[in-house]
Amino acid sequence: MKLYERYLQQNKSIDFPKEEHPSLKKRFNENKIVITHRVDEEYNKYFKGNILLTPFGFKVKVISVDKLKNIKESPYINEIPEEQIKEIGNKPVDLIRLKKI
Repeated sequence: MKLYERYLQQNKSIDFPKEEHPSLKKRFNENKIVITHRVDEEYNKYFKGNILLTPFGFKVKVISVDKLKNIKESPYINEIPEEQIKEIGNKPVDLIRLKKI
């Protein structure tokens, strides 16, 4: 990958559902890793090392990206609402770990 392309990828933002903002802010402020699952147009969008801007103004770094065949492979499946699991269905999923920088 060319250096310029890598730079462009590292200047992205990432969004989260508004109802998750308070708990995510708290986790980021406590220097905890935040896990997020991405599908559809956000699948294959983020890569290890990307620096992202959150909607609440934090810069975060992508620590890792695991490729899953479907959401049922996620080790965090028990934390995902059943409605979201059904909505995601059998689509491929990126499991992303983020850390505030």
